[in-house]
Amino acid sequence: MAILTCDLCEQPIVRPIPRDKRVFCCHACLQLFELLGAKEVERLKREPGFRFDVLSQLPVRKESGSLSSAGSPQTVRLSLSGVFCPSCCTLIQHVLSRREGILSVKTDYVQSLAEVMYDAERLDDTTIASEIKKLGYPVLQRVIADEADALNVLDLRKRLALALVLTFFMMMLSIPVWSGDLPLFSKPLALTLSYGLLALAIPTIFYSGWPFLRGAWTSVSRGVPTMDLLVSIGSLSAFVYSCVSLRLNGDYLYFDTAGLLITFLLLSRVLEAGAKQRALTVLQMVQKILPTEARRKQGMREEWIAVERVCEHDHVLIRSGEIIPVDGRIVSGASDVDEAILTGEGTRVSKGVRDLLYAGTTHYGADVIVEVVRAKETLLSQSADYVRRAQASTSTWNHLAQRIVVIFVPAVLTLGVITFVYGFFVAHLPLASAWLRAISVLVIGCPCALSIATPVALLSGAQALAKHGVLLRSQDAMERAKKVSAVLFDKTGTLTTGRVTVTAYQCTDDVDLQKAEGSSGNRPTASWLNLAASAEYPTQHPIADALLRFAHDQACELHPVASFCEVGGWGVHATVRGHSVKVGATPLACPVSQRFQKTCQTWSAAGSTVSYVIIDDDVKAILSFGSEIRPEARAVIETLKRDGCKILLASGDHPQAVAHIADQLGITQWYARQTPLDKARLVAALKKEGTQVCFVGDGINDAPALVEANLGVAMGASADLALEAGHMILANNTLRPL
Repeated sequence: MAILTCDLCEQPIVRPIPRDKRVFCCHACLQLFELLGAKEVERLKREPGFRFDVLSQLPVRKESGSLSSAGSPQTVRLSLSGVFCPSCCTLIQHVLSRREGILSVKTDYVQSLAEVMYDAERLDDTTIASEIKKLGYPVLQRVIADEADALNVLDLRKRLALALVLTFFMMMLSIPVWSGDLPLFSKPLALTLSYGLLALAIPTIFYSGWPFLRGAWTSVSRGVPTMDLLVSIGSLSAFVYSCVSLRLNGDYLYFDTAGLLITFLLLSRVLEAGAKQRALTVLQMVQKILPTEARRKQGMREEWIAVERVCEHDHVLIRSGEIIPVDGRIVSGASDVDEAILTGEGTRVSKGVRDLLYAGTTHYGADVIVEVVRAKETLLSQSADYVRRAQASTSTWNHLAQRIVVIFVPAVLTLGVITFVYGFFVAHLPLASAWLRAISVLVIGCPCALSIATPVALLSGAQALAKHGVLLRSQDAMERAKKVSAVLFDKTGTLTTGRVTVTAYQCTDDVDLQKAEGSSGNRPTASWLNLAASAEYPTQHPIADALLRFAHDQACELHPVASFCEVGGWGVHATVRGHSVKVGATPLACPVSQRFQKTCQTWSAAGSTVSYVIIDDDVKAILSFGSEIRPEARAVIETLKRDGCKILLASGDHPQAVAHIADQLGITQWYARQTPLDKARLVAALKKEGTQVCFVGDGINDAPALVEANLGVAMGASADLALEAGHMILANNTLRPL
């Protein structure tokens, strides 16, 4: 049986729209075909690499797109209903762009979103929504659409819960029917049991199974057979047969068959809806991280405005401890910025004028003024959108399944009719027997075997893996795992513990270098450590936290701080017990011994962060800070290598730190200064070479790579976005189960 495809976008047709010996998948393709003309369509199709499914990315020629002299540009984002293919988005772009007062139109087929910039003096968002609705696409607000999806999942779960309870009782009451003992029952008892089955079957089929019945009616009204139609016919046929048998005092009832069919397929529908809902939560998570307002600065005036109203080149004031709301470039001041949300690294980065700050990161230090570069499509939003797109995209197997359904459903229905016709008219079977055989074909044709076998197999596998600390988040995670040929690790929080610690120190009273975990006989001199820890106490910085933990382990007592000053990008300066105490990244103008200089060079080459402890303008000690390698990391990597897996490392940290960790773990191929999208592109490049890639990470910055990989494994202590993106989770936050 030939598969019907659209004459424009060449996608499989769900609801055919015929016109002049051509057929289209939706009215948008039809109107776009008429807009372009047959010759232009044929010319475009002949161009190498051109695909109509990316037509919406082409620039749209606008006939009226100028701003009035008194106009003010506004942007509205609308969620659309009824978007069937990319041509729908293209049609909306072409039509709206010709409307007076529309400045620009962007559409997103995957999210069914339209972003329209318009002249507020000529139009309002209600008029724009009305124009889009005239094209056949009802407009929903984004919040309403998300709530509708959540309510849909909740509704399906309620229907499933009722179906499970009622089906259980139907199975229990059907035991006499299966065993053939029903005729042995007294007539009143047999009728009570039979009508009890009928009473249980009615809500199971007509309430719990309503999504299938509704889908079947839509299928019939559109003239396109779907799996809902097959499920509905199978369950209703068994129900009607049982009702007739009950009326004629028959001994065999199949109410339980109809109920089981609905219940198991509804279970599959709930799992599918839940997966889709998880994809929608990704952007919601990012929205919770980012501020909803920004402090815009115009001359000497400051005002709080919604982030949606911030435009490029606006100046935004950011104070210490605030989360940066936009991507922008520093025009005044300096920032000691925590970029862990993007890079996964716990150490703050010093930035000055003309350096970029990213939305979602946290600013520390004096006030800074930032010129907005990106207000909406920030780096963090792009990363989350990448995850959501990948989760929501249809896989090759799903495309294949859709094509099979177009052939499979009509074939099963035809076979059922042939079975009935042959049995009744050719074999001269009784009507009930012929009908029962046809029902058997329809029920067997329904994908109930897969609906039963798949959840059971997944449950068994998930329980076995859970005993080893592995949680499954994807139905095909185990299938993906067996094909892996390369493992790409994140560094901080994955191969290392992720927490900054004092790894080594050296002071003037020590002849040799001391490890931080040295014995009690090699403790640092209490005086300088007491003063340094006391000076760091007032600040909130990963380095300060590490130094305070180290001092606590050494049983050091903290002293009151008389004065305190934090210097962004360098360190702290405090007065403690009459001493001037400085702890920072450089020795300033203080002389440094050759022994200290040599040690600092060694630490820096290994990627560690170095701090100088300066007391009364004399360098008393130097400290090395870093993240410890997980104790099980070496053994896990060696095991993976023996199994034939290629090992790689990708990190947002600087090259020296990445190279040091890679060298310690025997990893020869590593990548430094990787942004979230860089990691995803690296995974995509490896996949293009034919490599089956497993990515192991823990941060929001790892989410795009986790979802892009053939198998994404998130650590148990990962950020929520990383957990949403992974196919598996190492629940105990250890690499051993890998």
